[in-house]
Amino acid sequence: MNPQTIARSDSPQRTAWITGGANGIGRVIAERIGHHLGMRVVLLDRDQASLDRTASELGEQGLDVDIQFLDLQDRASLVGTVAQLAQRLPADLLVNNAGVAITAPATSYKLDDWDKSLAINLTAPMLLTQHCLPHMQQRRWGRIVNIASVSGLRAGAGRVAYGTSKAALIAMTQQFAIEVAKTGVTVNAVAPSMVRSEMLERLVEPGQMAGLLARIPAGRPSEMHE
Repeated sequence: MNPQTIARSDSPQRTAWITGGANGIGRVIAERIGHHLGMRVVLLDRDQASLDRTASELGEQGLDVDIQFLDLQDRASLVGTVAQLAQRLPADLLVNNAGVAITAPATSYKLDDWDKSLAINLTAPMLLTQHCLPHMQQRRWGRIVNIASVSGLRAGAGRVAYGTSKAALIAMTQQFAIEVAKTGVTVNAVAPSMVRSEMLERLVEPGQMAGLLARIPAGRPSEMHE
C-alpha cells in the first residue's frame, strides 16, 4: 500500500496505538510508523521505565510520541484506561502487538498461565479493537493489525496456550474484518515465524534451534526490522 493512502498530507495527523510498544518488535513498529507514515505514535506498555526511555529516544528522532501505561492482564483497568485514551487520542491505526508465551507440557499446563495467556494474547486485542472502532467507523477509515504467529497455524510442543490464543486471534481477526468491511476499516493479522527477539530466546532451547531453522527457507530467524 502506498504510504500516502495512509497518511495524506492534506489530512489531519493520524494516530497509531501500538501495544507492547516500549520494547522489541513493538518499538520497531512504532519507529516505522512514525518515520514512514508520519503518524503520532502512542506506546502502550506495562513497563513504565521502558516507556519513558523509548519515548525519549523516539522523540529525539523527531517523532511525535505519547505513552500510556497499560496492563493488558488487568481487564478492569484496561477498559477504563483505554476508554479515556480513546477520548484523548483516538486511534486511526491499532497494532495489537503485545503477547506472552508461557511454555509447559499441555498435560500439566497451569490454569493461571492459561488465563494469563488468553487475557493478554486474545481478550485484550478484542477489547482494544472494540474501543478503537467507533472513531474509525465515524471517519470511515481505520486500520487494525493483529500480530499473530505461525504457532496459530501449526502446533508446537509446549505451546498449548500460546498456539491456541494465536489461532483464536487469527479467527477473531477474520470475524471483525467481515463485520466492519463496509465501514472503511480493514482488520488483518500477520503471523510471523521465528523472529530474533528476547521472546525467541525464552521459547527455544539451544538444542532445538537447528531443527527449527531447517523448516525456514531462509535458514535463519527474521529480524525485527523485517
